[in-house]
Amino acid sequence: MNNLENIEIFEATYDDRETVINLIRMYMEFYEKPVHEKSSLDTLVNTIIKNKDLGLFYVCTVNKEPVGFATLYTTFSTLSMGRAMILNDLFVIPDYRKLGVGDMLFNTCKKYVQDNNYAYMEWVTAKDNIVAQNFYKKQKANKSDWIVYSI
Repeated sequence: MNNLENIEIFEATYDDRETVINLIRMYMEFYEKPVHEKSSLDTLVNTIIKNKDLGLFYVCTVNKEPVGFATLYTTFSTLSMGRAMILNDLFVIPDYRKLGVGDMLFNTCKKYVQDNNYAYMEWVTAKDNIVAQNFYKKQKANKSDWIVYSI
């Protein structure tokens, strides 16, 4: 069993960009998606880290080893007349699942949104991702009445 005594969740800074890039690579590999070139990942991570108005990354480490991350992107809501956050990514490496790491990352994001007066935080998950749906139910999240489309 993995020891979660030395767990830390922190907002990624410029010095953490390689850690974030490596976690994104693991995320893409886990979901069997093509891993983008390093230059593309560098651009994405550097842009977000340097421009907090666009969003932020949270990194979770256990004994200083990265085990998960979350990505929040800023958007705006006309109906709420304010800023909102999209929880775009929430990933925990398989060896650390079901140990509370996902809960801690999610709650860190939720607290950031509340503490910084965002109107809400929203996210999507695949219809067939029952594990994620159950996780979000446990977080007391509500299903939206909106239907999501993409091109």
